[in-house]
Amino acid sequence: KSNSFCTLLVGDMEKELPPPETFGVLSTIKVPVKEGGEHIYAVAFSPDGKFLAATFGNGSLRVFDAESFASIQRAKLGSGFDDLPSTGVAWRPPHEESEEGIYELVTISSVGAVFGWNFDVSDPDASYLDRVWKCVEEGNETAAVDFAPDGSLFATVGSDRIVRTYNPSTRKLVDKLDKGKDDAGHTRPAHTNRIFSVRFVTPHLILTGGWEAPVQVWDIRTGYSERQVVGPQISSDGIETTNGSQSFITVSKRDSRQLQVWDFLSGREHEQESEKLSANVGKNALIAARFSPDASTVWTATSKPDELLCIDSNTGAVKGHIGGGHFGNILCLQRCPTKPYRIVLGSMKEGLYVVDCQS
Repeated sequence: KSNSFCTLLVGDMEKELPPPETFGVLSTIKVPVKEGGEHIYAVAFSPDGKFLAATFGNGSLRVFDAESFASIQRAKLGSGFDDLPSTGVAWRPPHEESEEGIYELVTISSVGAVFGWNFDVSDPDASYLDRVWKCVEEGNETAAVDFAPDGSLFATVGSDRIVRTYNPSTRKLVDKLDKGKDDAGHTRPAHTNRIFSVRFVTPHLILTGGWEAPVQVWDIRTGYSERQVVGPQISSDGIETTNGSQSFITVSKRDSRQLQVWDFLSGREHEQESEKLSANVGKNALIAARFSPDASTVWTATSKPDELLCIDSNTGAVKGHIGGGHFGNILCLQRCPTKPYRIVLGSMKEGLYVVDCQS
């Protein structure tokens, strides 16, 4: 099963995990990673919480055990894409064609490409990470990727302002979305600048956000953005959704009203919720936010200064924070689906951190 893109890393973690450092109710551990000092651009847990994937500035993909954080597999993107940033990673949710012991992942490259992977743990004595397909996005700097909740599709976005949807089973491009409709049914422009964030909220509705402000709400059944959400200024992976809710939050890289809560069906803002969540953020510019699985907590990362905040979503109170440049420049943030108060973040220079909240 192995090929040139597959490297088995038995005992790759040369050091034991260090003891956790405690900051009030928060504790954190830095996972030892040897990747030539490269930045970590994206992290993602498998749907069952057993594995963690991370992508690096040199194009590497690593898969870790999500309990021990030992590095299980490492792979490169291949000729023409090695040593260039891999800017996103997503695991395919369970679906009708799922095979026991086979996980599917998608990674993206900053120079415009999508890669499909199979991570095979069906053999109890070994695991395999195989690159099984590739699709080039000509003229695009691919920035973000997300799967539909039923695993039927995934979407990518980037610099060319197009939302692309793919069928991971056929490994084919399904559609390119770049136009919206106004209230009168007339065609309108959608994104006018690069897109930084994409999120499925249902199998047929997608949210995308970029710097020019309006978040677009796409219906893949019509092929158009059916409404716009005006207000956010998204410059990173700044859209977050919650299961079973039509609300979503956005983070904006500005010094006020950085966290906002919206209804994606109406496009209206829940202003009181926005004010509550932003009240204790100060003037920090936010780059990412993630709900805990039960939506009781919002984790958010800031820049200038570089901090991690753990916010009570019911009261807006900051339960804990870690600042002082402890993490360096935070580039990505992801919640653990099976541990309600755990997140993993990636930062510059091999910075892979596990953070737990004790309350």
